[in-house]
Amino acid sequence: MHRHSQRTAAGYQAQFTANSLATRFLIDDRPALTDLPLAGPRRKKEGRGGATANLVVFRTIIRSPLLPAFTAALPQARGGRPTPLSDLYWVFYGCAMRELASNELLDQELPQVWTEIRKEFWFEHGILLPDASPSGKIAGGSYSYRKWRTRRILAPEKKPSPLPDLVGRLTDISIPLALAVRTAEGGNVPRALIDPAVWDIVAIDGTVLNAPSDVREEEIVNDNGEVVLRVTGSRAKKGKPRVHHDVTDASGKEHGAQKGLYNVVATTKGLDTYTRVVLGLDIGYPREGEDPVAMRVLRALYRRAGHRFPVLTIDGIGKPGMYQDLMAESGIYVVNSQNARQRAKKESEADPANSHLTGTTIRRYGVKKDQVKLSYDTPLGAADHDIDGVAHQHHLMADDGAVYETDRPHTRGSRVRKLGMLEPSSVERRRDSDGRYYLLLTLTRSCSHGGKFTTTLELRWTKPGRDGRVQWRSMVANVRVIPEALVDKYALTFGKRNQIESFFFWLEKRFYVKDRHASWGREAQLLDLVFAALLHNTETWAHLAYRHPQAAADLARTLAQLPDHPVPQADDTNLDSEVAA
Repeated sequence: MHRHSQRTAAGYQAQFTANSLATRFLIDDRPALTDLPLAGPRRKKEGRGGATANLVVFRTIIRSPLLPAFTAALPQARGGRPTPLSDLYWVFYGCAMRELASNELLDQELPQVWTEIRKEFWFEHGILLPDASPSGKIAGGSYSYRKWRTRRILAPEKKPSPLPDLVGRLTDISIPLALAVRTAEGGNVPRALIDPAVWDIVAIDGTVLNAPSDVREEEIVNDNGEVVLRVTGSRAKKGKPRVHHDVTDASGKEHGAQKGLYNVVATTKGLDTYTRVVLGLDIGYPREGEDPVAMRVLRALYRRAGHRFPVLTIDGIGKPGMYQDLMAESGIYVVNSQNARQRAKKESEADPANSHLTGTTIRRYGVKKDQVKLSYDTPLGAADHDIDGVAHQHHLMADDGAVYETDRPHTRGSRVRKLGMLEPSSVERRRDSDGRYYLLLTLTRSCSHGGKFTTTLELRWTKPGRDGRVQWRSMVANVRVIPEALVDKYALTFGKRNQIESFFFWLEKRFYVKDRHASWGREAQLLDLVFAALLHNTETWAHLAYRHPQAAADLARTLAQLPDHPVPQADDTNLDSEVAA
């Protein structure tokens, strides 16, 4: 027999075609979902510490209705030779690669469980994958995956990339999952807009992930005064080094890489463990900051979700201009802490002894709890009040997001005493004729003359100044629906933002090298992030199906009925002042 005397080319894969031998299965002997040891310490059949066998993860990815619902957004392949592996398989492969954080590890693992993988695809989707070869090789592999990724997503021939549609598709299929968790846990009831529950809250944050290598191309001035390109960070002795894309300097970011691209993710969560859902994501372009990336994610989310998640918790990223744009466009409100005010010229440092005066506040929540800061204050005029025919006024000021009654009217440059906080009692969502939303916030406080007095403030979009910024002292920025001074309620609401920190801790383990992406180029990195989010939501689906089989069945029907390219919803106008199911 003739044998090859030359070594195989790098990246060579076992040759499989659409006509390769594929043995059919007649008996479905796969374990039921309830027999799988899912992750988590609060379940009867779970491994301790959240560890999950790789095969169990592979089974849940393939069985999840999210897999076919997501893959349906890929444009139909036209022409060419039939391939042995479908788009559905490659999306599974992309998710599984993020679970193991390495394509090499995945290529070692799949041949060991190939028969079970074939069973899952056959009985779940009617797709018959090729048999393994006599030597144990299987179809596919990381080399073939990269070719599929380029051909079908990153750089399809004579077609625009479907990657932006896939990012939107992730949101389209994740919203029904979050709503299914809400329904299963009993949260599908009307609630006052001022009293949000955990299911109504979106948390958003970003981290910086660096490129896979530090090989960069930089402009320098040589001895002749000419600007030339120089490659740095390369150890190549000959040939042209592989230069990576430009990155963003994120040295001010406390966590993550100091250079790289911003990866921004929005999530929501239910009451139980393993109920977090990734609702949207994006990656910034080189030299792009975190704020514009976050706004892209949120606008894409709220266009599709309407008023279903009316409360946004956000940490360091974000400015008043962002908050008011989101309120005006989508009718949502933001819960977070106010920025500290910079000390004015000749002004003394913040002193806790002055916390009873406007302009000085003691923090009530977070790692800086009980520390004093200088705060922004905003005059709000006076509220008229009548007791037994005797009219009087209550002077009002906003300070650090809360509204206070003061002992006298505010005059420019003065600091007045805070007598007590007005508690927000209701908030209504309204819409102007120009289509912009605004909020009517009603606040209440006891009157020293008897009874209670109320005032209603209109939180409206405010025209930015000449520098394009909205001032922190403007009413829309300095009057909050749930201020930090309302400690218990603020903690219950803003505390849900910790879910996004937990997600990034989980995401860190989905990449082989800490704080570095696995792929070259922003688009490939964005696809990796999408597959990581799909993997994460699959875990949520598996626990939903285990705990609430009927809710999971209803979700599967909903996802099956989604159009391949749904039209984004601008709003949901029947939810004016309540959170609807």
